[in-house]
Amino acid sequence: MKDETDHSLSISRRVFLALSMMMAWPFQDSRAAQPLRLVAMSEEQKNRKQHFLAQKRPTTASSIADAIVIKDDNVFFIAQPDGNVPLEDGHGYGLYYHDCRFLNAYEFRISGSLVPALGASATAGFMGQFELTNPGLKTSGGKDVKKESIGIRWQRIIDSRHLTLHDLVVFEHYGRHTVDFPASFTFRAAFEDLYAVKGALHEQLGVQREHGWIDGKLHYLYEGKDGVYRSMTVHFSPTVGTIDGETAHFQMTLDPDETKQLLISLVIRESRDAREVQPQPLMEPDIKQLEVRLHRDAEA
Repeated sequence: MKDETDHSLSISRRVFLALSMMMAWPFQDSRAAQPLRLVAMSEEQKNRKQHFLAQKRPTTASSIADAIVIKDDNVFFIAQPDGNVPLEDGHGYGLYYHDCRFLNAYEFRISGSLVPALGASATAGFMGQFELTNPGLKTSGGKDVKKESIGIRWQRIIDSRHLTLHDLVVFEHYGRHTVDFPASFTFRAAFEDLYAVKGALHEQLGVQREHGWIDGKLHYLYEGKDGVYRSMTVHFSPTVGTIDGETAHFQMTLDPDETKQLLISLVIRESRDAREVQPQPLMEPDIKQLEVRLHRDAEA
């Protein structure tokens, strides 16, 4: 007899509620009011959250039981154990603020291949650590690069005070010969309502005004049906090598025992004034100092 069991992954209501309670989704402020928190949750948004969580039908999003979750106040990020947010639809991973998923895809590749994960943790709450390594690949000159000869440490920190997610990606070469390889990061921002993430909403609640590259930054702008403008701007340091649609490409060259790093910062904004969500210059943070400050804030 043919087995007609549905093997698709889903989040049960109980798991979804537990995860939501753990992350207080959408979060209520536990600190003093933040200067960049421009739009507070309305009663309607709070009611929609309760209705959303009360649905008995399982979400159509794929399982996030193995997700790495980091949060700082009202901002939280859900990623796979390799740090990625898949480009495919039908999952609950991404970058959230209030009742909106700003980012719904973020994929890191080396030489066109996904990067194998060795381990991941988020013990600090506001910070995640992902340990990765390289797949087998070839240099631009056609020489083989052994797999697991390059260590990749991906440190991810949420700074809710400035509504920013900072990703520090550090490459360390353990081999005996100089290697070079392409690294790419692909993004997508849809500014989805929680209903849409769950699959219970099939209409567009706003208008995607634009997305494109401005002075080396990838910028997304959305005008919501609620009269709120939302944006996400992706900053890179060093400057992106080449761009292709929503993908940033870097050509990495590493000598033996050499270490190099990339800093990627995702800045989100929301306001009823469109001028306040436009891309702004970003001062490159000292990640160590930021980590110390967030630890201190968490203990206060």
